[in-house]
Amino acid sequence: MLAQLRIFSSGRVASFLKQYHPIVHLLLVGTVMARMASSMSMPFLAIYLSRESQLSPLLIGAIIGLGSLAGTAGGFVGGALSDRFGRKAIMMTALLGWVVVFAGFALAKATLAFMLLNMLGGLCRSLYEPVSQALMADVTEKEKRLKVFSLRYIAINVGVAAGPLLGAYVGAFEAWLPFLVTAVIYFIYAVILYVCLHRFGIRAIEGEQRTTVTVRSAWRVVASDRVFACILPGGSSERSATRR
Repeated sequence: MLAQLRIFSSGRVASFLKQYHPIVHLLLVGTVMARMASSMSMPFLAIYLSRESQLSPLLIGAIIGLGSLAGTAGGFVGGALSDRFGRKAIMMTALLGWVVVFAGFALAKATLAFMLLNMLGGLCRSLYEPVSQALMADVTEKEKRLKVFSLRYIAINVGVAAGPLLGAYVGAFEAWLPFLVTAVIYFIYAVILYVCLHRFGIRAIEGEQRTTVTVRSAWRVVASDRVFACILPGGSSERSATRR
């Protein structure tokens, strides 16, 4: 009976792996790692700042809010940058930017440093998230894309659920340690993703799929649709609340 169960489960796993491009599987695993890492540290940022600095609660709130503000601005140009420089370049820039951000949180002492780092973190997220989703769509058949994005949201939930528990455990040793661990996880993910993107020839796939979208054309769409323009700030606030 146990042997039959093993054969059945291994068959299902093999079938699942064959359904999607290897890059999709890597991005799903990376989503779990990245969300777990960021959820391990970012929810405790306000506590960390209140304990490790002399900042007022108002200034701490402003520092945290700057990340969402930068993310909103960055999301407006992320697609255009991806079309111009390629998915690989933007994703690597965002991931390495996150390494700098979380290592900086562990080492920084100055108020201005925390402000700039959190703004950079918000900018990196606004660049990485839409580009990674676009890359998933690039390497997935149209009829399978809905399921892929559903799996991605499951991966996000798994990472967000496990991250704070792991962060509380690691933070019990040193307050700065969760930020440093997060930086290491993002660096490992960046290296693995770089190797795999090069291995599977993502630049050729981009050349087949890419469409030209400029910041000016995106702004024209927003300016011409008042309902959409009103929804955008609310959507940004919702994503910010979900991340925290």
